[in-house]
Amino acid sequence: MKKEEIFDLSGKVAIVTGGAGHLGTAMSEALREAGAEVIVASRNSECKLDISSRESIKDCFADVAKKYGKIDILVNNASYGAANDLEHLTDEEWQKSFDGIVASAFRTTQEIIPYMKESGGAIINIASMYGIVSPDLSIYGDKMMVHPANTASAKAALIHFTKYCAVALAKYKIRVNAISPGPFPKPEVEEKYDWFIKKLSDKNPTGRIGQPDELKGAVVFLASDSASYVTGHNLVVDGGWTIW
Repeated sequence: MKKEEIFDLSGKVAIVTGGAGHLGTAMSEALREAGAEVIVASRNSECKLDISSRESIKDCFADVAKKYGKIDILVNNASYGAANDLEHLTDEEWQKSFDGIVASAFRTTQEIIPYMKESGGAIINIASMYGIVSPDLSIYGDKMMVHPANTASAKAALIHFTKYCAVALAKYKIRVNAISPGPFPKPEVEEKYDWFIKKLSDKNPTGRIGQPDELKGAVVFLASDSASYVTGHNLVVDGGWTIW
């Protein structure tokens, strides 16, 4: 493979769930810039997808395959859940995050297998730094919702699910990896909570928060043939957050 082709995704068809969101937009752009045909799938996009519904997933994948003839890349970025502090978190709230993070990835992964098992493919799950380490509760103060226990626990489960799928699907030449973003707060959080952004930055070895474009290289690498020998890996993009 020529040097200039190592990250080339020309001719590939990619689905990015939640691809119009804060981080999803950058990842969708990255795949498109690398040459892929990118389908942004969500409840509010032209390609409708409700990750809570297996029928919706089936319909979405079938529509994409019918239009483009195949599906090569799936980025499981969309999620949903419920937030509450540990003392008041209900069983229903706990389960909702597990359904919206782990069970949704299970549904999409299971439904994408028939489209990838003949010629291989790449599945990329979007996890979190808090799937690796616990939040430092002291930096959140009393005016913000701490990254809740159910979300963090579900992201940890997603990382393990990634590894399990990598083993189970290797026989089909389907690679399954994860990306764990670090502190990438949304613009509205930056605008409203400058004190929190400072605490996030001060805690990180690189001394700053991440910008969405800094996920582009990670998603293109894992989607491309340059990662042909990489599976079951959790690529951490956190500015060093999890190293201390």
